[in-house]
This record gives sequence, C-alpha cells and structure tokens, in this order.
Amino acid sequence: MFTLLQRKIFITLFVLLGLGGVLGGFVFVGLWQKNLVALEITRSSAMLRSTIALGPATPEGVAKRMHTLCTGLSEQCLGYVVYMQGRQVVSSGGTLAARMTRFAEKNAWSQSARHHVEASIFSMLMQQRALFFIAEPFATTVGGTKDSLVVFVGNLDRVQRMMARSQKILLAYLLVNALFLTVIGFFRFSDLIVKPVKEMIRTSESFGESRTAMFVAEKEHSEFSQLSIALNTMLRRIEADRSELEKAIHSLECANAELKKTQKEMIRAEKMASVGRLTAGLAHEIGNPMGIVQGYVELLGDHEIEREERVEFAMRALKELARIDGLIANLLGFTRQEGTVQKQFDMTATIEDVLEILAVQAKKEGLFLEKELEQGLIICGDEEGIRQVLFNCLFNAMDAVHEAGRPGKVVVVARKELLAKESSQIIIEIKDNGCGIAPDAVENIFDPFYTTKDLGKGTGLGLFVSHSIVEAHDGEIWIEATSEHGTTLCLRFFNDHKRG
Repeated sequence: MFTLLQRKIFITLFVLLGLGGVLGGFVFVGLWQKNLVALEITRSSAMLRSTIALGPATPEGVAKRMHTLCTGLSEQCLGYVVYMQGRQVVSSGGTLAARMTRFAEKNAWSQSARHHVEASIFSMLMQQRALFFIAEPFATTVGGTKDSLVVFVGNLDRVQRMMARSQKILLAYLLVNALFLTVIGFFRFSDLIVKPVKEMIRTSESFGESRTAMFVAEKEHSEFSQLSIALNTMLRRIEADRSELEKAIHSLECANAELKKTQKEMIRAEKMASVGRLTAGLAHEIGNPMGIVQGYVELLGDHEIEREERVEFAMRALKELARIDGLIANLLGFTRQEGTVQKQFDMTATIEDVLEILAVQAKKEGLFLEKELEQGLIICGDEEGIRQVLFNCLFNAMDAVHEAGRPGKVVVVARKELLAKESSQIIIEIKDNGCGIAPDAVENIFDPFYTTKDLGKGTGLGLFVSHSIVEAHDGEIWIEATSEHGTTLCLRFFNDHKRG
C-alpha cells in the first residue's frame, strides 16, 4: 500500500505533467492550426489565380468563371466580389456582401494578394464558424497594371474537421504520456525522497528500543546525507543527556529516600521528647495510687479486720491498680511505633484520646483543658501522624500558658464546614491564653530548629514535623491570631484529600 506521501507525490506529478501536456498540446494545436489555415489560403489563392487566368479579364467573363468556381466548391465558397478599375461590378455573398465590399475597398489598389482570417484557436477547437477573406488583384489589359481584384470568402470547415478527428487522438496521447511519465517520476521520487524518509522513520522509532540506532548517511553528498549527519549528532546529544538525566534521577531518588528516612527519625525523636514530658507527669500521678495500694495491702495484713472490710480494701486496691494500668496503657499506645497506615478514623475520638492523656500533665501544671468538639468528624489518613500533630500543638499551647505565669486554659474546637461540589473540610482550632507569639516570629514558626523557648526546653522540631505531616495529608496548618493574651493555631483537613 502507498503511504500518504507517495499518494501526494503521485497526484502532484500527474496533475503537473497533465497541465504541462495540455499547455504543450495547446501550443502544438495552435501551430498546427496556423499551418493548416495557411495551406488552405494558399490553395484557395491558387484556384483564384487559375480561375482569373482561364479567360478574358472582362467583367462578364471573370464573374462567370467565379460563379463556376463557387458552384464547384459548394459549401466551401461563401461568396465573392469583382472589382474592376475601382468600382464593384459583381457581388455574391448575401449577408457577407457588405464585409466583402469593405475588404475590397481596403485592398482595391493593392498589387499583391491579401488575406484575412476570422478565427482563433478556441473557436476552431469549439467548432465555431471560421472564415477567411482573399483579395486577388489582376490586370484588365495584357501587360498592364493590376487595376482590378476579386474578393473571395470561404470557410475553414475542412480544417476544423481535420482538427476534430485528431483532437481525440491528441487527448489520448496526452493522457497516456502524462500517466507514463507520472509512473516513472513516482518511482524516481520514491527512491530519492520516500525511501530515505521511511528509513529515518524506522530509525527514529527504534531509537527508544535500541540506543545504538543511527541514521545511515547516503554516499552522495545530498541534503538527505547532511540531514542524516545532523540527526546522528542530535541522537548522540540526546543519549548523553539521557544518561545524565538517569544519573540525576537516581541521585534524586537516593536523596528522597534519605530525606524520608531523616523525616521519620525526626518524627520519632519529637515523639520521644513528648513521651519524656508525659512520663515525667505520669510518674507523679502514679505515685498517689501506689501509696493508696500500699496502705490497703498493709491493712489486709492486719488479722483483726473483718472479712467484709478485707474484701472492700481489696476492691479499692484493685481499682487503684486499674487506674495505674490505664495511665500506662495510654502512654504505651502513644509511644508504639507503627508504619504509616492510611485509613478512615474518627477525628473526634482521636482528639478526646489525646486530651485524656494530657489531662495528667495539665493537672500537674495547673491549667484547664476544655473541648468543643462536633461528633462524627471522619477523615481518611494516618491516625498516628495526626495524633502526633495534636500532641505537638497542645504541648506548645500548654507551654505558652505556663510561661505567661497566670491561670490559664487551652480550648480545642473541632467542626465540619461544607464546601462546594458536595465536599467538606474539618477545622481544628487550638486556643490558649498564654504569652502569645511575636509578629516577627510567626513567619518562621514552622521552620526546622526554630524555637522561642529557652535553651534546653525545646528542639525546634515540633511544629516543623507537624507541618510536614499535615502537608502529607493535603491539609493546612497556620497561626490564625496571636497577641500578648494568647494564640490560636488552626488545622484544616479535607475529608476527600482534595481542595474544594
């Protein structure tokens, strides 16, 4: 099957060669017509001279012989006019008489034959009527001056019939010639253009599979040879760039893996710092129930106590031990290291769990934890990561209240807001009435190792790690408002991980 380029080449060659043949044929027909008309006029002029010379040059004799000539020529003769010594003697031609008279008057004193043709190549090809006029002068006396003439009008029907018979043959010749030359030109152009182009296409398509594919340059110094050399140079550059790109990609992948590893270590380190704070507060909280349990155990060793009292003391001891177990279980649940798991979870329940764990620390520091939580706030994400964010933000709020040196509280607000296209977002606000954040520090608050706390009281990684975790959930974290009377930190999560 021919390609699109081959079909276009074939059609273009056929059209161009056909037009060239038509133009050449038009010129040939024009020259041929001119020769045929000239031959017809020469033949007719010879007949006129012979007719005039057959008898005496009297008006009656010339007219009689012209009548005989026209009768013999039949339809070829359309009329004649005899002019003798400047005046019209005989006229025969019907509607052409006036035109013959003007032609005779124009050439009345000419000493040589004159002719005029009323026809063009288009009229001849279209089989329209074509005429010719001949003015043949003669002398009325022997050896005298040519003072008379005969005007003869004839048609070119015979020439038109000859051209009509040859016209079909000429058209067939032009068609066959154009087709033959088109086929020859097509195969030649295919070798010169289509074949090299196909070879380049095959080389280009195989370059992705085989990196050693190169364009084959032709032996002759042609444009395609120069193009092949240029394309080979380009392919070598592409291969070099691809090698550099692969190295860069590998380097980026290694750096990305190292970055993820470092990020996990930072999150783990920040979690351990939070565990340290929780453990310090928990140690004091566990001390009270342990003292109570010890007292009950000592009472159980007294044999004078009644059985009912023994049972009561044992139940109270078990209750205090269960309280200790719950505190330790909460701490272990927070410190447990688990991989990142994306799942749906209840944000409200997660916030309540975090507040329950921090309740001991808040009680120790003398501040109040309050909550205004909308129930059923479901999102999809890493629950442990979100839990870490909440701990970090709440620790910062509690530290700010503690530094303010006044009775304080931390309020956690969580609500759902509907967005367009049936999506929604969850907004979490953590408000404190602490010492606030300086305006120039807000811009850098989420930078790594940036802290406003005293030396040894903060790593500067808490909010940075929180920012990274929130961004991984396609969420946002920002400082809504801050003043010397407190700060409001906001978190936004989308329940479909897409912005509305």
